Order: sequence, then C-alpha cells, then structure tokens
Amino acid sequence: MEKLCLVPDMPSKDKFLKVFLAIIRYHLKPRTPTDSQSSSDADLDAAMTPSSPTSLGDLKFRVWYTADHVLPLDRYGSLHRNLLNSLSFEPFSASLASVLQVLPTDLENIAKPLMKIFVQANLIRPFFRVLCSQYLATCQDVNTLFRNQSMASKIMYELMKFIGHQYLKLSLKPLIDMIYNERKCCEIDPCKLKPGDSLEQNTQNLVFYGEWAFSRVVNSNNRCPQPLKEIFSDLREVVAEFYPQRTDIQHLALSSFIIMRFFAAAILNPKLFGLRREQPDGDVLRTLVLLSKILQRLSNCVVSANPLTVKEQWLAPILNHFTDEEHQLAMVKFLDQISLASVSSETSASTESISVLKDGQMVERRTRADKKRCLKNLIHQKRRHVVLTESELTWQKIKVSEPSGEREPKGRFSLAEITAVTELTESKNAFRVVTPTAEVHFQANTSLEMNDWIALIQSQQRRHLRLMKRPSELSEWFDIDTEHELESIHMTLYEHAETLKHWKNSLDGSAQLPQGVTELPLELLTGSVVNCGEEGENSENVNVDAKERLYNTIQETLHSTLMIEKAHRQALTKFMNQVRSGQGTRENPIGQDDNYLLINSRLQKKVPI
Repeated sequence: MEKLCLVPDMPSKDKFLKVFLAIIRYHLKPRTPTDSQSSSDADLDAAMTPSSPTSLGDLKFRVWYTADHVLPLDRYGSLHRNLLNSLSFEPFSASLASVLQVLPTDLENIAKPLMKIFVQANLIRPFFRVLCSQYLATCQDVNTLFRNQSMASKIMYELMKFIGHQYLKLSLKPLIDMIYNERKCCEIDPCKLKPGDSLEQNTQNLVFYGEWAFSRVVNSNNRCPQPLKEIFSDLREVVAEFYPQRTDIQHLALSSFIIMRFFAAAILNPKLFGLRREQPDGDVLRTLVLLSKILQRLSNCVVSANPLTVKEQWLAPILNHFTDEEHQLAMVKFLDQISLASVSSETSASTESISVLKDGQMVERRTRADKKRCLKNLIHQKRRHVVLTESELTWQKIKVSEPSGEREPKGRFSLAEITAVTELTESKNAFRVVTPTAEVHFQANTSLEMNDWIALIQSQQRRHLRLMKRPSELSEWFDIDTEHELESIHMTLYEHAETLKHWKNSLDGSAQLPQGVTELPLELLTGSVVNCGEEGENSENVNVDAKERLYNTIQETLHSTLMIEKAHRQALTKFMNQVRSGQGTRENPIGQDDNYLLINSRLQKKVPI
C-alpha cells in the first residue's frame, strides 16, 4: 500500500440520536506532493512531515463491525401485523407480544425494537397499559412494584431514554458538568477520609450538590415532554385500578421509573445516558454515587408508610436532611405534576422560571440610536444583574445605595421572542440580544464570559423553536426505521426458532419438552392474566382455548419467520452471485465493499424451522 491513512468517523454528540457528521483522514505515512495535490494540501503535508525518518508512534484500535441485512417493509408484513394485533388478541397472554416476553433472551433485545415499533404505530400507550395490567396481575409484593425486570419496566425504561433524553440533559447536565469540572471531595465516610480532608467541608459540598440535584429534578415539570406525562398518567390509572385509593402505591410506581431508573440512574452513570463522554473516577464517581443514594432514599421515604432503616450510619445526618417534610412534599408534588393533567396545568406557570441557567453582572450599553450620548454612557455605566432561565432573559438595576442589595426590574425578553444573539465587533466583550420589537446590548467582563452568555441564550432559543415545531403525534417526533426494528425482532425469533418449535410440539401433545428447554409459563397456558373471561366461566374451557390460541400464534410466528428468512436467502444469494460474477446494477453496484464476507457468513447459518 503506497499510502496509509486513518479514517475515523465523527458521530453526533448525542448518543441516542445517531447522526453521521463527517470523516477525517489522518495520513500516517508522510506523502510526497504530486501534481494532483493542491498547494494547501502539499504545504500541510510538508508541515506534518518529520525532519528525520523516525517512528510515528503506535496506535491501538478497538473496532466493532456489524452488518444488518434489512428487507423492504412488505416482507415483514405478517410479523408486523401480528405484533400490532396483539393489543386486540384474546387473551393477550397468547399473543405474539406476550410470547416474546418469555423467550430465553435478554429483554433489552426485545423491548427496544418493540417500543419503537409501537411508537411508530401510535400505539405505545395502549401497549404499555396492557403490559402494566399483565404485570400487576402477577405482582406478589407491592413493596417491589416495578422494581424488578419485566417487559413493562423495560419498555418504560427504553421509552424514557428515547423520548426524554433532551429532558434529562436540560435537567441534569449543568449539575453533572459542574461536578466533573470542580472535582470537589464529598466523602463523609470517616473510614474513607484521606489525610487533610475536612469532614465539615465535604458535608457542605455534598449538601450543596444534593440540593441542586433535588431542585433540578422536582422543578423539571415544565421540561418533561408531554408524551412522557401521558405515559405516566396511564401508569397511574392502571395502578389505581388494581389498588384503589392507594396514592402511595401510585407514587411508588411513578418513582420506580422517573427517579430510580431515570434521574438516579443517570447521575450514577452519566456516560450511559449520554450526559458525558468519559466515565467518572475518583472524587467525581464517589460524589455521583452519594447523590444517587440521596435521590433514591428520598424516593423511598415518599412511598413508605414506615420509617426506613439506615445501614450506613455515617450517611444518616445527610439522609435526614433530605427526607424532611419539606423535601418529601416537593417530591410528591413533582410526581403529581408529571402524572396528573390538572396539577400540571395549574403549576407549570409558577415553576417555569424557577430553574436559573446563568446569572451575573454586566454593563447595559446603549443601542446605536443612543450613541450620541456616549460620554454619559462612559461616566454613568448601567450595571445590571442579568438572569437567564429556561423561559426568559431578565435584567435588573442594582441599587448600590440600598444596604439590602435590592434590585429594580429593568427589562425582560421571553426566549420565544428572541430572534438573534450576536457579538458586537465595535465593542469589546459586548453582544446584543434582538427581538422583533426591541434590542438590548450587554458588555461582559471577559470574552469567555461573553461567549458563555451567547452560547447559553442561543441554546435555549433553539430549544424553544424545537418545542414550537414539535408535531402533535409522537410517531412524528423521531425518524424510526421500522424495517430495522422488525428485523431485530425477526432475528430474535429466528435464533430461538428451536425453542418455539418445542413449545408448539408440547402444546399439541406430539412431544415432551427436551431437557434444558425453557418451559412455557403457566399464565400463557391458562390465559388467566389478562382478558381471561367472565367470572364463573369454566376454567378448563379457558385453559383449552388459551392453549389453542397460543399454539396458533406460535405456528403462525414460525411460518412468518421462515418466509422472512427465505426472502433473506434469496436476496443474499442474488448478491453473492453478482459478487462472484463481478456484475452489478445501479441498485446493487459492485465496488470497494467487502461486506460480502459477513453476508456470506449468514448463509452458512441454518436453523431448522
């Protein structure tokens, strides 16, 4: 090879919205300028060429390469219909969606594509309600409601990450960034204190971070996406059907998701939730662990009728501080706001301006129309206290003569009104904020502070534009590749086709389950979980009917899996023939794609159906 270069790609910063941005080429072997090179490229290469033929260094790569083979949507027609028809299937326990829950595989492999398929079909709410009803009918311990692994909890977890990622970033990222940057020690365990550590100072640091984390969570109602609020409302209603007049259990179910699996989990592992690129370590990791414990403890106190014990006595004073009546009432209010439409509408206006993103003192400069009074502008500088929240930009006059530091409101721009935020080139560290009817100029103390203000205001301005343009239907919020998600479900069914076949033979009595094959859960055989018939109906008839319907579901699933796999083999065989003959088409060109090696490997794998 004459030239060797490294070609890394640049994905989107948002790990949940995978968008390809660019490719950068780093030439590892110095190049010689040629006639085909531009002068700028040649100069760049010359600058990068070492003066002596020494080693350029070592590189270590960890590479993942996957090949997904996705067919047109019509090829998945039967599978798609059976999944969506699960909602009206009687009983639901014998439907395809229910069968997928009991396959011996990781629920995440099923929950994520299922969630996206039902979101795209605008059926995620009824689907989640059915899953919750199925789960609650079999729940044995109300104290662990939705805190173990189930399809309902996995679907909600994936939905919160999918819909609520921006909500999570707006709520927690400022806090997480501050903890990463400051790296303050918050260790309060006497056994883990290092020489020179101050227990009192560490306690103050932890309380400060804890109060801010608590505030960012309980005051985030106005940031919570409406589709999530609707799902939380459905969850609350279903729980109320099983446990009437038990608001504590409703709060338990809500906190199990929004606190335990969302906010507390994101604080504990910010990289997993796309809040940071690097894993926390040292003091940062310990601080995040303690903050996560505080949120979880407060969540448990809200829903527990009895006092909770503290295993780590050194943490008791902090936990007592955050579990007093004031904190508990604020948490309950937040859980009600995100799940009750009446409470949310009444309190959204009052909570919208609570979260302050940035504040500080700057000089308000006169606009271009007032430039004649520039001498007075220099003599009497108008110092303003400027505050940016998630809904508005305000500035206030600082009354120096007042010992209490009282401030007089001088101006306010709603973020929805702002049309431009730009730097003023004729003035140092100055920028302007423009609306259709007014304009204000501010001068910061440093260029870094000015850039921070501009970036934050622009970021909030873009967020408001996205909210205004957000479609009414949830399926239009995201670009979901339904074919790809159906292929994921198909591959799970294909990999467990042997298990499905053994279940089918066991249901019709033609064969016993071989040793090592997972048995069918009892509820699938009786159909007694959801829609099991009227009271007093003969249980044996329900049993026979459920078994027959379950048998038909598995039989049809095996048939559709076989048809999809045949379509795959036909498409791959055609492609392989083109590769071998070296003849391509406009739709399937033959080029520098060695993907056929992975494609060929699929042809070698055969599972009898």
